[in-house]
Parts: sequence; C-alpha cells; structure tokens
Amino acid sequence: MSESLLSCPAVRRAVRLSVVVSLALAASAPASAEEVRDAAHRVAGEWKKAGAEVSTLAPRFLYDDDSATVVLPEPKGACVSVAIVGARGMSFHAKIAGASEDPLVDEPGRSSSFAGVLELSRCGNAPKSFVVTSDAGRGALEIVVAWSKTPAPQLRAVLPERTGGATAPPQDPGLLPPLPPVERRADAAESRAKRTGGEVLTRSTQRAGVDGSGTAPVELDEGCHVVEVFAAEATSANGKRRARLDLDAELRDDEDSLLAKDRTESPDAHLEVCVGEPTDPEVV
Repeated sequence: MSESLLSCPAVRRAVRLSVVVSLALAASAPASAEEVRDAAHRVAGEWKKAGAEVSTLAPRFLYDDDSATVVLPEPKGACVSVAIVGARGMSFHAKIAGASEDPLVDEPGRSSSFAGVLELSRCGNAPKSFVVTSDAGRGALEIVVAWSKTPAPQLRAVLPERTGGATAPPQDPGLLPPLPPVERRADAAESRAKRTGGEVLTRSTQRAGVDGSGTAPVELDEGCHVVEVFAAEATSANGKRRARLDLDAELRDDEDSLLAKDRTESPDAHLEVCVGEPTDPEVV
C-alpha cells in the first residue's frame, strides 16, 4: 500500500504546499482495508444482537463508474437491511431491484454513501438483488445483510464515526482554535503511515495560484495508496484568521478520470485509491 500526503489550499491566496508520499510494505495489510472489515464486523455483530439473521457476503471490488449486481440470500424475515462499507474516500450508490429511479421519490430501497457507508432497507415484497455503483474511487466493498421482523438498527447508531451519529442541538462553538502549521500536520500524517507499516517517501512542496487552486503530481506504484493534502491558513496582516479553512481535493489520471475525491468540510483532504499498475496522477 502506498500513502501520499499532499497540501493544497482552499483559501484565496498563494500559499506554500507540502506533499508527502509513503509506500507501505507489501507484506502488510492496508490499514484502510482492515478498518473497512472491522466496520463491517461491527455492523454484523450489532444486527445479530438485535435479533436479526445476518449474512456477510463476499466483498466486491469496484473500479470508478463500475457497477455490480449482488444477489441477496433467501428471505428469513419480513424486513431486509443491507449495509455496504467501503473506504472513507470512496463514493458509491446502490438501489434494490425494483426501487424507483425518480430521485424525488422518498425510496428506502435507494441510497448514496456517506463517508464510505450506505444502508438499504425494505419491509415486505422481499427483493432478490440490488445494484451498487461506484461514483468516485475504487476499492473493495464489504456487504452485510440482515433479515428481521422489523428493520435492523440504523448505521448511524452502529458506526457513528462514519455517519455522524445522532444529531445534537446546534450550539455556538465560539472561535476556532488556530491550526497547527502545515509541517506539523504532515509530520503527524507521516507518523500514522509508519505506524501502519508505511515507508514514507520524499515530501514535496507546491504553490497554489491566487485563486487558491493548484495541482501536484504524484507517482503511485501498483497497489493501494492514501494521499493526504494540507494547506496553511490565510491570515491578515495582524496575524488574525481570515476565514475557516475548508480544503477539497481530487486525484485524476492522465486521461482526466477521477480516481478519488474528498469534498468533506475539513482543513485537510484525504484521498484513497488502488491502482493495478504504476500511475502518475495529479492532485487537483
């Protein structure tokens, strides 16, 4: 597995960027793959505790814009719940066979992923299959199916770190604390990569344009990779913060195909991708 850490700003001024690339040892299992399997096992365990008949299906590997039809086990209850778990950087959607295609229809048999997870549910008129399609990124998807008298517990209760958990009343958080410098955040990312068996490659630095956008080339060997992007905060002449830093990034190959993207509200961007051959994409 290879990890890349990259800095690109979303603020509207030129800033210095820092890129760190790490290559994981071939014998070590990718940390993201282990996290995906652990999340799926947690879902299966919680659904079993709720009294559901649970099946864990064979993982499905999807490429960007790839689709797969998954056949469901024989019905063992009035309601079926399906959890699909992938890497946080993947984006995908799924639809139970027979569910409405109209996006304006409130249809529990159709769902899009959030932070690499989605759930489908239906009671009555048991479906025989569903189709899952990758929107961005590529990787393995773990699939858990539960049959029960009533819908299984929602994923927001099982995987709160992925789904955000229960919605709390809004509160005024006050002023945001200043972000650590880019170098310190990149150092921390390198340390995380090393702890999971990664071999950190040379960190590179880029400069964004005046509009806050920029590109940075990375070299990826065959295997799975993580690219993390960092940028400095914009400050005024007296050192005060100008605005909250929200950094978005995409990883695209030489044919401009989207390999991974991060559109979450965060000062750093996290991209995960698996490639079958040496690739020289760009972070944009």
